Amino acid sequence: VKEPAELAALQTAVDITLASLADAFVIARPGAWEFQAEAAIEAGFRRRGASFRAFPSICGSGPNGCVLHYRDNERQLGAGELLLMDVGARYGGYCADVTRTIPVSGEFTPRQRELYELVLATQRRCEAALRPGTTMKEVHQVAVRSFEDAGYREAFRHGVGHHLGLR
Repeated sequence: VKEPAELAALQTAVDITLASLADAFVIARPGAWEFQAEAAIEAGFRRRGASFRAFPSICGSGPNGCVLHYRDNERQLGAGELLLMDVGARYGGYCADVTRTIPVSGEFTPRQRELYELVLATQRRCEAALRPGTTMKEVHQVAVRSFEDAGYREAFRHGVGHHLGLR
């Protein structure tokens, strides 16, 4: 349960995070480095009034985008690869956590598009299941069923989300 001021601080942290991710989208091209995306995001946090990051930023390209909690951020981005960014700004003590995956070359390959669409459809199914009183476990099961329906259950090895708030 959050007070209106707490919700406003969380929303500001999310807004700052989203705007700073857009800074990295411009940087993320073949030949750039993961740490350059990280630097663009974290500089954006500070420029937009965040006290800093909520947790160490993850900017993983190619095979690094599949490593849970990857934090080295030191690989060069290659053409045709994806860049996963899991980042969050901290504002007024409240933390955001947003993940975005983008094609480094500017367009998804057909296979990347297929998987992106699966994840997006799963997100929408989870959002549709949200109601007061719904548990995280119930929402997680919606995601599991979505991946099972698509034949990718073994690829879903993480939780669907977690709480946000103070740090």
